[in-house]
Amino acid sequence: MTTCFIEWLSQFWEHELSPQSYFLLINSIGGLAVLGSYAAGLGFFPEYRDGLWGGVRGTWKTALTTSMLFATAGYLVFCYFALFRESDYLFRANIFAEIPAVNLLIVIFLSSAALWMPTLITYFLTGNGLWWFLTLISLWITAIALVTLTGIVSSSSHDSIANIDWIAPTIGLSVITAHCLIADAIIWVFLFHR
Repeated sequence: MTTCFIEWLSQFWEHELSPQSYFLLINSIGGLAVLGSYAAGLGFFPEYRDGLWGGVRGTWKTALTTSMLFATAGYLVFCYFALFRESDYLFRANIFAEIPAVNLLIVIFLSSAALWMPTLITYFLTGNGLWWFLTLISLWITAIALVTLTGIVSSSSHDSIANIDWIAPTIGLSVITAHCLIADAIIWVFLFHR
């Protein structure tokens, strides 16, 4: 593992990054942005911890918390297979010349996910409906990016690889997509002002 990281660092400095290296860089920076936004929100505004759940209580809260854990595990499975298994097929579909669609969609997904808590806390602080609208937009952009990403991965040509190298990342993405679309963008939004 250390050798792989050192090799990746040397490629980075030589500017000869593979799509997988960009994938790792995007997920590292984006993941830190998402976790950082959550840590800052919960750390600097502890009075809103309960408010972040909106109208989600009791059984729904337990279900959404469980879903978050499965979503995280699903995304980590996808990342593992993208980085350490036969994953070249994931990076074949390009958008804007040489940018793999997978990497672009992950940038969109992680960027919008990092905005959810800051926009919601700003809504709490100001009461301005624009911030509620931006919160909803961040949830829906996250969900749409993941639906698109799951569609690309599940429909990519994978004839020359083992089935597990296609099925596992597709299932992993499907789990996080279901969470972000159904649990976050639909159920959480529906229950928020109840």
